This record gives sequence, C-alpha cells and structure tokens, in this order.
Amino acid sequence: MQSQNRGFVILLFGGFLYSLYGVFSRVIGSSIPQFFQIWSRAAIVIGFLYIALLLTKTSLKRIEKQDWKWVLIVAASAGLIHPPFYIAINNMPIGTMLFAFYAVSTVVSYLLGKVLFKERLSKIKALSLFIAASGLLLLYTDTLHFGNPYYLILAGLSGFLFGVNISFIKKINTKYHTLQVNLFNWTGALVVSLLASLFLSEHWTFSLSTLPWVANVGLAICSFAASFSVIYGLKFIEIQKGSIILLSELVFGVLLGIVLYHEIPTITSMIGSILVLVALLLPNLSNFRKHP
Repeated sequence: MQSQNRGFVILLFGGFLYSLYGVFSRVIGSSIPQFFQIWSRAAIVIGFLYIALLLTKTSLKRIEKQDWKWVLIVAASAGLIHPPFYIAINNMPIGTMLFAFYAVSTVVSYLLGKVLFKERLSKIKALSLFIAASGLLLLYTDTLHFGNPYYLILAGLSGFLFGVNISFIKKINTKYHTLQVNLFNWTGALVVSLLASLFLSEHWTFSLSTLPWVANVGLAICSFAASFSVIYGLKFIEIQKGSIILLSELVFGVLLGIVLYHEIPTITSMIGSILVLVALLLPNLSNFRKHP
C-alpha cells in the first residue's frame, strides 16, 4: 500500500511537469518548426539518458525475445502521438482538442488496464472515471466546438496512442530500468518526428543564443524529468488509477495560468478542476488512510 502512495506522489509530480509544457511552448511559439522542435528535444533527452546511465553505472539489459513486441509498441506509440496531436491542435480549438485527447486516453487506459493487467473496475474507480469526465467537460465547456470531424478524429487518435503508450510501458517497466524504458520512448519520438520533419522540408537552424532555443532546451530537460517520473511512478500503481492521476496536469495548467499570466479562470473551469482533483484522490483515499 505504501508503494501505491509513492506512485501517486511521483505521478502527481509528473503531471505538474507536463503542465510546464505550455509555459515553454508559449516562449517557443512558431520560431522553431514543429517537428524539428520534437526531434531536437528527443535527441537532447536521449543524450541526458545516456549521461544518466553512465553516472548511475546502469547497464542496458538485453531485450528478451518475448518483450520485443511490447518494446516496439511503446516506441511506435510514443513517436506516432505527435503528428496527429500537432495537426489537430493547430486546426481546432485547443479546449476541444485537449478534451478529446484526455477523454480518449483515459478511457483507453481503463480498458487496457482491464485487458492487460486484469485490473478490477471497482465502483470507486468507475465513479472516479465519471467524475473525471464531468470535470473535463466543465474545464473546456466554454471552448468546445465540434466542427471538422477529421481533426476531432486526429485528436482522439493521439489520445488513443497516449493511452496505449502508458499502458504498454507498464508491461515492461518492471523488467527493465526506468532509464532504458525512457530510451524506448524517446527513440520512437526521434525517429518519427525526424522523418516527418524531412518529409515537410522544415528549415533547421540551431541558435542557443535565442530565447526560443533556450526554451526548447528547457522543455527538453522538463520532458526528461516528466517522462522519467511517469514511467517510474507507473511501477507502483495500477494503470487505471495512474491515468486519472495524470489528469492533474490540467489542474496545474489552470494554476500556472493564474500565477504566471494572471489569467482569471471561469467558474466552470474552477468547478471542473475541483472535480478532476476529487476524481484522482477518490481511488487512493483508502491507501492514504492506511498509510498516511
């Protein structure tokens, strides 16, 4: 039970780190081409991972034959998340896009938790899912606009791939070191985004003297810490519970908007944030009571 509390705290921290993506992205803007941003960050993160492996004297474990399919699913899903995500987010209201992304990813995680790990869908977890969905709806109710179904499908597809990614990570992250599982993820992101950047003939320029590039490196560091936290945290907690905890990113995003940009949230977004917090706490209350 104590390990589940540890997983809760680590994933909550991961949710906070993910919420910082928006802060860095505002600084980067359109100064760096989209897929060039992704593969350059992936390359930086992979560099950090190898440095961490050297510093911790961690050896890469040979991938067992029966695990190759899981590794390939993790790497492929990590890479393929980005193209539909960025096409959707650049062509539809951001609130609608995020609603579709998180709604689909959470439902997929719940289903795969049942299929892959035989996790029991208790009444508490079902109630948590319902409350989380209600919170999502209220968070983005002012910006929901279901227009072009093509972009809505792409938003849902990216959410589906995210749910697949975190679910199959749990298939292998108890057998392989967290740093190694991160390498699977970021190698997939590097390969897919590099190919997309080449296909689109994006203009590549490296200039660490500019603010957008400093922010891009900062986002790479943040991404390294976030992915490490999520992959490590999932070692200790069910995927169904973990997927709800990761929705904390949205609540942290609202708080960062208030603190950094003096944004005034609407009543519905505040109620939605509270509902998301209730949803992520609800399945974990019994653990906290036993092991505060």
